[in-house]
Amino acid sequence: MLRFGVVVWMVLFFVSCQTEVCSGDYSISEKDKARVAEIADSLRIIPKHDIQSRIKLVAHFLMDAPYVPHTLDDDSVERVVLNVHGFDCVTFVETVLALANMDDTCTDPVQCYGENTEALRYRKGRCDGVLSRLHYFSEWLSENRSNKRLVEIELGDLAQSYSPKVSYMSNHPEMYRWMKDKQPVIDSIRAIEENIRTLNFKYVPQSEIFKLNAKVQDGDVIAILTNIKGLDITHTGFAFFHNENLHFLHASSQQGKVLISESQLHDYVNSIGHMTGIIVYRPLPF
Repeated sequence: MLRFGVVVWMVLFFVSCQTEVCSGDYSISEKDKARVAEIADSLRIIPKHDIQSRIKLVAHFLMDAPYVPHTLDDDSVERVVLNVHGFDCVTFVETVLALANMDDTCTDPVQCYGENTEALRYRKGRCDGVLSRLHYFSEWLSENRSNKRLVEIELGDLAQSYSPKVSYMSNHPEMYRWMKDKQPVIDSIRAIEENIRTLNFKYVPQSEIFKLNAKVQDGDVIAILTNIKGLDITHTGFAFFHNENLHFLHASSQQGKVLISESQLHDYVNSIGHMTGIIVYRPLPF
């Protein structure tokens, strides 16, 4: 999860280390191409501006897909990886939003899906090596807010100020294959983290989430904060109402698939000790 004001030397360094630029180079299976075409065809009955209904339809197609971690790190060269068969929590959110925003006039659904995914996933909407990817979800939110793909909703007195105190990646480079034993890359990530620490958000504390029902709608992006040192957001998904109660639509590592939480959102967050609150953003058609 990373992206923001990256210094020029960092970009130049990584371009020199990774010559293949992945813009337009979409990695997707033939089976998934057919699935994307099917989803695109189903979306034609819903106007582009009705992004809430489009998100719900796409999520219906992806329900019960398995939770699969590290799907973006299989290749030695960074590519815009596309798949509709297995997700972690972030790639699930990206995939739903990218598919839901395909234009009805698009003649190549995979190309449109790929362009939307690239716009959401990478700094300035362009894949240019692994350092251009948004590795911290707080920066992902900020970037897509700046590009008017998301908007912060009014939460009134429920909201408190939050600035991400990120440092986990630069302090644990051994956790990332592409960063291990590569000091210039570690230094670049540290510079990105410094920029992220200047960001500011509004969040709802764990104890106040039960008051959100009247302010949130289906398809809003839910980002769950953590108190784990050096991290910002450890889980994300969508708001989903069931029997007028607010639940959580997400790719669950615990349950191993995409699902709607059995418990209400506030109970879900309260049940996991390191979760401290949520940020809520509303998707916009783009």
